[in-house]
Amino acid sequence: MKNHYRSHLNRILLLAFGFSMMAVGIVLIVESQLGANSWNVLHIGLYNRTPLTLGAAIQVTSLTLVAFNWTFGEKPGVATFLELIVIGVLVDILQYYSIIPVAKFVWLKYVFVLSGVTLLGFGIALYIKADMGKGARDGVMFVLTRILPWPLAIVRTVIEVVVLLLGYLLSGPVGMGTVIVTFALGWIIQFSLRLITLVETYYGKFT
Repeated sequence: MKNHYRSHLNRILLLAFGFSMMAVGIVLIVESQLGANSWNVLHIGLYNRTPLTLGAAIQVTSLTLVAFNWTFGEKPGVATFLELIVIGVLVDILQYYSIIPVAKFVWLKYVFVLSGVTLLGFGIALYIKADMGKGARDGVMFVLTRILPWPLAIVRTVIEVVVLLLGYLLSGPVGMGTVIVTFALGWIIQFSLRLITLVETYYGKFT
């Protein structure tokens, strides 16, 4: 019974750390002003074209993707529904209170982008390892990984490019940072998942 509660607590902690890292990563990329990551090009495009806040645009997009994933057999879990609320709320809080300022120097802009994509990718890997369900965007990644004979990194990159094009059509912000995130995120997620698995091999399962 004790081990059961400890495992459950570890899952919740992984989820909390993962979501927090993702939100900080998203805002770092946005505040770099070098262009958002592809999903946020789409989210910001929706934000610019509708009355939605950025957080609400993230939530609406997530809900649509959850329905798509469920149709293809990726059943939602606790983390799926928490992501619908938590990421959007955290992003709105970080932006409302200007916790992460706008990067004003060129070198700092690239630090923001690289730090942001690293945090985002590792955060995604952490909450996936919590095994409490996959978030909307990552559910699409795993649905397509089962359908297509491609490694996870390639599948994620293709998704990012398609979403980027949709966001661009909605006048979302595209820049050098967008390119970096679009082509780096999938590889960072894949590397992070393997790194966590390697750590678990030597130090035991996190959950």
